[in-house]
Amino acid sequence: MARISTYSLDTSVKGTDKLIGTDVENNNVTKNFSVGDLATFIADNQPSDLDLVGINLRWSKEKQYVSSRTDWTKPNLQVTVPLLHMEFENLTLEPGVTYEVVIERFTKKRKRGATATGYKPSGFKIEEITHTNSPYDVRPVSLPITDPTGALYDFKLDYYFSKGYPALSGASALSRDVYHSRLPIGFRIKKTTNGVVEYSHTLRKINLVAGLSDPVSQSGIGFTEL
Repeated sequence: MARISTYSLDTSVKGTDKLIGTDVENNNVTKNFSVGDLATFIADNQPSDLDLVGINLRWSKEKQYVSSRTDWTKPNLQVTVPLLHMEFENLTLEPGVTYEVVIERFTKKRKRGATATGYKPSGFKIEEITHTNSPYDVRPVSLPITDPTGALYDFKLDYYFSKGYPALSGASALSRDVYHSRLPIGFRIKKTTNGVVEYSHTLRKINLVAGLSDPVSQSGIGFTEL
């Protein structure tokens, strides 16, 4: 085979023209790829505009509130829940289009269930509220975005903890007697246009943290960077 630089240039490129390459999913076999197929692949895999959105967030201590939950097992427990102030960079709200910020929680790898085989992979997942039992079914999966330059969002973060606060909701019995806990959560954007739904990838990840204070009436929820 001669040096590539010695071959003449094709000045009339067509979709049926071919390039040589490697199929990495088939033991690195050498194959031909059509220019048309490559053009289609590149067009179909362009990043969404939503994936270019940046999320800036902080706790709003000025708007924090004390949890109204009455099922805490610890006497005199009061949990302060600060609202989340979120700003969305590179996000322009189009008329007639609905935008929402979606919360995800990190779940560990676990068995699929008694009647199913295999394991559910770990990762950030959007909660299916129809599968969530009371009182945790009040947690919103998403909240509408009305002002991308900054607004307050209440995801009812106190309901991510069991009545044995600060143990996480869904924690095993062996891990419920704790004094502090941490839950990785993420946020993505949901865009609905004429009934067609589009999601960004996970744009921001943080650790939701909680602990018992002394006295317990001054306990609260916060976050750290993931």
